[in-house]
Amino acid sequence: MISVETRTVYHSSIKGRRYLHKRSAIKAEALAIIKKKYPDEPFEHDTGYSFNWQAEIPRSNVLFRRMCRLVSKSLKDNQ
Repeated sequence: MISVETRTVYHSSIKGRRYLHKRSAIKAEALAIIKKKYPDEPFEHDTGYSFNWQAEIPRSNVLFRRMCRLVSKSLKDNQ
């Protein structure tokens, strides 16, 4: 039988999606913030240049972890 249940859903305002898990929403929001500041550029055949923030920015994993922590703290402050 089908029943109606209420569940907490987390909304990523920058990405515009809803997530069932808080950690997924935090990661998506952090990644969207970073990609907004450092957008990816496709490969250019004439110059041979492309830009990907994970490959080009030194210590990008630290940047991503810190951004996740900041988004998590802002989520706790809003609740």
